[in-house]
Amino acid sequence: MRRLLPLIVASLPLCAAAKNPSTPTSAIPGARAGDVVVATGAPNMAYTVHFDGEGALLLGLDTALRRIEIDRPGVGWQAPMPNRTRVIRALPGAAAVLTGCDDGRVRIHARADGALQATLPGPPLAWIVDIAVSKDGRDIVAVDLKGGIARWFERERVDLPRPASAPPGKLAAPARPAAPGKASAPIPQPRPYGLFGRLEAVAWSPDGQIVVAGNGDRLALAVFETTSMKLLAGHRAPRSAKGQKHWQYGQSLAFSPDGRTLAVGYWGGGLELLSWPDLQTRWATELDDSWISRVVWQGADRVWAVGAKQLFAVRAADGASIQMRHTAPDHAFDAFALSPSGRRAALGPRQTGVMLVFPAKASGTWAPARFDRAIAPPKTVAPAPPALPPALQPGADPCIGVRCPAGDECHEGSCVPLRAP
Repeated sequence: MRRLLPLIVASLPLCAAAKNPSTPTSAIPGARAGDVVVATGAPNMAYTVHFDGEGALLLGLDTALRRIEIDRPGVGWQAPMPNRTRVIRALPGAAAVLTGCDDGRVRIHARADGALQATLPGPPLAWIVDIAVSKDGRDIVAVDLKGGIARWFERERVDLPRPASAPPGKLAAPARPAAPGKASAPIPQPRPYGLFGRLEAVAWSPDGQIVVAGNGDRLALAVFETTSMKLLAGHRAPRSAKGQKHWQYGQSLAFSPDGRTLAVGYWGGGLELLSWPDLQTRWATELDDSWISRVVWQGADRVWAVGAKQLFAVRAADGASIQMRHTAPDHAFDAFALSPSGRRAALGPRQTGVMLVFPAKASGTWAPARFDRAIAPPKTVAPAPPALPPALQPGADPCIGVRCPAGDECHEGSCVPLRAP
């Protein structure tokens, strides 16, 4: 073995593990020979992980934000948090990071020691599940599990308009008749932005629009204009013949480095690649039996997809995949990140109190993309035939299109002997 593995409870002889790198070296789910196993501090659960350079990890835990040196156990810092820290995002060009917690607040922390620098203003959201930061770090968008969206520009809250009525094409639900002796039920109010009752992911598009994924009204993905929140486009996932009822539930999303492709992970275990900005399906595949909680691009040709029980490397060209890691029955993957160079990966099996760090190099046999029903090609509208002049319109001349033998001519739709001049 290249390194000693801290916190390993050996269940197999180490010599046997060294002969077969795919053999688990401990009772830690997903651990293999050569992995660096980093303690998060039991009984903490790592909800999210972020590489702070190549050699350190930032961990979002139950009640703390923690920095750990990967190759120097015990070196780092810990900052108290009010509750679960589900999101960590770096602020470009600043020695600070953003955090999103279950209390609905977005905070700014110093990378040097985790000290709280600021809390973004405005009313809190519900449980924050994702944060998107523009490339210049000036624009921030956060979403919560109840369908709420908040935006800050230059750290000042921007009031986003909300629809005054139900979205176009959908009638407001009438009041339900009341049972005898009871008051009538109120008319349900439209959900935030009229489309999503639950949001899971958000991203800035290359052209500066807000893209969200979640459990929406017939939509898994939606694109909003930044200031007016006008719906620009929506996408519904393809349906599998297996009848996965949650395929249409968008769980995660990420743009490719060149901004031309959008990867979307679904609650039903599916992964789909869409071209941007027309949102046409390039391919879709079924990877896991339940949720794809994270999708992360490694260059332009590979996507990492984190399923409930398995981690996959997926080839962007055709959706072929390799199963990289598999958890024990009582655990699930949750936190995942790639280092800035893309050479290392960090993976957190839920409830184990550890993070696995390993080379982000896919190896093995690529399995073809699988989907139980072919995806229908994009609908095309046939061009209208050119208009005919009045003399050639159907019925205008019964001899149009009638061919007569030599010596005959057409007269009122019939062939008759050619008349002498």
